[in-house]
Amino acid sequence: MQYSVEYTLKHNLTEGDTMESTITIPRMRTIRQTADETGFAYCNIMQLCKQNKIVHVKAGTKYLVNFDKFIDYLNTGDKEQDVG
Repeated sequence: MQYSVEYTLKHNLTEGDTMESTITIPRMRTIRQTADETGFAYCNIMQLCKQNKIVHVKAGTKYLVNFDKFIDYLNTGDKEQDVG
């Protein structure tokens, strides 16, 4: 089971006043892990990375995919509009 990580920060503005902000750390997966968890083909995920269609970072020779953004991409599809 995978968990997302959230941190709540409390900022002291003035005496008695505080402000809270939450930071969610993205769940990054290798292409292989993403393929295994979603059933999507490894080569298709690699192609989406190379085309910059999904949110990812390249760390050395590895691509790390933002898993939650990838799921959003699968749910919404490509946003390009057909011309013609």
